[in-house]
Amino acid sequence: IEDKIIEEYTKEVDNVEIQITEYSIEKSKQQEFSANFQYEDVTYILTGIIEKDEFEKILENLHFF
Repeated sequence: IEDKIIEEYTKEVDNVEIQITEYSIEKSKQQEFSANFQYEDVTYILTGIIEKDEFEKILENLHFF
């Protein structure tokens, strides 16, 4: 993602550490979020133009089996 980074932080969900990056999209003034994590030797990336609280809800509702 080539947009300006606003914030980077880590969140833990079900003992899985998730790296979250918040971006600012200059042209549209929207926020974009990206989450990166590994589970059972597989890397997952979730990206979207969404409100922060909605993105956090998605992450908090991930279930790992």
